[in-house]
Amino acid sequence: MQINANKVNGSNFYLTKKDISELEFYLLENKYKIVSDTLKNEQIQLANKLDDASSSKKFIFLPEDESELVNSKTKSGIHIINETTSPVVEYWNPAKWEKNLVMPRGRLYYTTHFYNSENQLVKKSEAFLEFASGLFKWVKKNFKNVKLKGYGYESFLISEETRS
Repeated sequence: MQINANKVNGSNFYLTKKDISELEFYLLENKYKIVSDTLKNEQIQLANKLDDASSSKKFIFLPEDESELVNSKTKSGIHIINETTSPVVEYWNPAKWEKNLVMPRGRLYYTTHFYNSENQLVKKSEAFLEFASGLFKWVKKNFKNVKLKGYGYESFLISEETRS
């Protein structure tokens, strides 16, 4: 059986601040953890919210996977979470709100496999894959996939509130 090493799951979305709060509530209710993509040092600093000033990209993970997060140092000395090898779901919401008139597009994304240093294909843990799949199911249940006029063929997850 051949495994597709590039197996990824992702969804683009348009979420209001209220939608983001609902997602945060779901994460907290299930005791999932959030961390910013850039770190001040090698220590993992948990984030309290998805939509804060620390970074537009966050990673969501299971509490028991915190010790599995792979911290890399860039050439410029910045510590980052390696989302390819770490058991994390990326949450990215790059644009900032401008008087609640601009709705930024974001995405949820994760990989199921990666190549290790010996160039061997490694599947992420079943616990992580179940968590990530469950998170995506919840998001897709609560934010419907629609094609927005003027955005070509791409579909986006949006809430009922966003449609109105």
